[in-house]
Amino acid sequence: MLALLTGAVTSEMTTLTVEDVLRVNGSRRFAAALAAASPFSSLTDALLAARRIWRNDVDVPGWLEAFAANPPIGTTSPSISKWSKEEQSVARSTATHSTAQDLSEWNARYRDKFGFVFLICATGRTAPEVLAELKRRYANRLIVELEIAAEEELKITELRLAKLFSSDSAAPPTSVFGQPDKTSDDDVVVMEEHDDDNALMSARSPHDVVLISVALADKVAVPASQG
Repeated sequence: MLALLTGAVTSEMTTLTVEDVLRVNGSRRFAAALAAASPFSSLTDALLAARRIWRNDVDVPGWLEAFAANPPIGTTSPSISKWSKEEQSVARSTATHSTAQDLSEWNARYRDKFGFVFLICATGRTAPEVLAELKRRYANRLIVELEIAAEEELKITELRLAKLFSSDSAAPPTSVFGQPDKTSDDDVVVMEEHDDDNALMSARSPHDVVLISVALADKVAVPASQG
């Protein structure tokens, strides 16, 4: 349970346990790091820390562990969490029998191709919208789709952190996820060519995946990883 510590000088501080964070993001490495970074004076501080940890400290196995904690989009299993049900409520309420069947089939195709569940921040999205995005992303290469899935996980993480802090925050702050990382000219390096498998194994963060993807596609100078 969230532990609240009264600050000695001014504001109330929020301490997150590993169990708290695992409700937000299924990566154990992420959960341990964010819990260790707490207490936080505000939701904004927690979001900034979460973004830094997710981008710089969580490796590919950590992303996959987080992905696996999410149920397939459109699932009706009674075992899924309350938050997942809330996030998928619009998709479920707008799904016809035909759309639901298509989602199930395309979810299976996606998992067979990429090896992990199709991940999308479904809040506010209708079933036809989700299905169209699933079909569009199915055409991606693995290294590109990993980065997209990681960004979607960030969005979900942000929304769930806001729910954890809801008793202390009147409204969630502007999203800090998805903002570009700043790099200088001194941080530019030229990526050597890798095959997809070797490039994937060398990735240590979502930021690295972006860089490797660009290098593989365009063979241009790209920013060095800040991790």
